[in-house]
Amino acid sequence: MRILALEPRTHIYHEYASTAFSNYRVRSAGSLRLLVRVDPAYNIVFKPICDTQYADRVMADWPDATAIWPYRHYSDVANSAVVKWQDHQRQVVQALLDGRSDWDWRTEHPIEHVLAQVRAVWSDDVSPHEGAVLFWYIRNQYFWELGLDRDPRFLMVRYEHLVSQPQMVFRTVFEHVGSDFDPDFVARMNARSVGKSPAPVLRSGIRELADGLLERFDAEYVSRTGVDIGSLPAPK
Repeated sequence: MRILALEPRTHIYHEYASTAFSNYRVRSAGSLRLLVRVDPAYNIVFKPICDTQYADRVMADWPDATAIWPYRHYSDVANSAVVKWQDHQRQVVQALLDGRSDWDWRTEHPIEHVLAQVRAVWSDDVSPHEGAVLFWYIRNQYFWELGLDRDPRFLMVRYEHLVSQPQMVFRTVFEHVGSDFDPDFVARMNARSVGKSPAPVLRSGIRELADGLLERFDAEYVSRTGVDIGSLPAPK
């Protein structure tokens, strides 16, 4: 989002922008259309990350829009999540498995067969890191469950590819969203965020679930880009 915002004709609405979001949830299509109508920017970018579970519906309201689905190795995602939110994502997964719907966006639109897979590897002593990995698993399944892989408006981006080869990947991102790319935008980017901390210890069942989904993403990404996944930086 920070890099896209460097293009002077682009206006970014982060999930905390009250004009486009309410309590981190994207406002109605009507409200956003009014916002777009009065915004003079050539390109407008929204970050409805708390509405991932309804990404197909969001895009249905914007047939001419494009979208980006970044994905990242679950180890680094879990490490970052636990630093930011401690045990929170583990609690969310527990709430989903308990059939609760009172955690706002976190427990909306559950996919039952995905939860069944998670339930099969769950136990009361699941760690915060394992809970974060399972949350990553649940949220990223929406890409496939909502058929977003078949929607040409969605550009997949492997995070590790983005930060290790920013000129090439960001050029593709800018082309996808219709903005002009300048190599100076990414002059200071680096891959130091990859594997910054050791990979968390995971029980085998949870690791197998996460590896399976990551491999599915990688296979699709390779078919689209031809990148050698093995050449990208990886968590320790």
